[in-house]
Amino acid sequence: MQIEREVVFYDVDHNDLRNRLEALGGELVRKEFIQNRYTFSTAKNIPGEWLRVRTDGPRTTISLKKKENRDAQTMEIEIDVLDFERTVKLLRYAGLRERSYQEGNREIWHLAGCDVDLDTWPHLKPMVKIEGVDDEAMKACAEKLGLDWRLASLDVIEESYERSYPNYHDVMSKGKPTRVAFDEGNPFE
Repeated sequence: MQIEREVVFYDVDHNDLRNRLEALGGELVRKEFIQNRYTFSTAKNIPGEWLRVRTDGPRTTISLKKKENRDAQTMEIEIDVLDFERTVKLLRYAGLRERSYQEGNREIWHLAGCDVDLDTWPHLKPMVKIEGVDDEAMKACAEKLGLDWRLASLDVIEESYERSYPNYHDVMSKGKPTRVAFDEGNPFE
């Protein structure tokens, strides 16, 4: 498995950050687009492990994710697949438990050797994710952008919802898939 080297900063003003990225010579890799994803429990149903099928239109992937604890980086195996809906159907047919359907918006920039993703998720404040080869590169990028490294988080999106909504685990443990979408109500309220 490969380590995902990324950190997240919460409650970030995306317009302000875009201005900073432009002023620093950041490269806009892709304008804002929507990502759709389904998550599934693994066959072993081990806490901290899950499968994700994600599409952004041109690219669809399936990933096995593993996170030992809240303070650990996420381990990942990711492969490209040809068809989003058929991959989801395959996992359902194989008997894997569907955990959620999620939407999110992302805009991708490149600065100082790092990917800088401006992320918007339903019912959460805007955030920025910085992904780089190591902590030093991510820290240098964050500092260029005026982000306080002490506020960097290793949270995955589920932990972001957990942090914002105390009943997150109650909702997710009901055994039926949870939908987190822009045009739907907040399932955690």
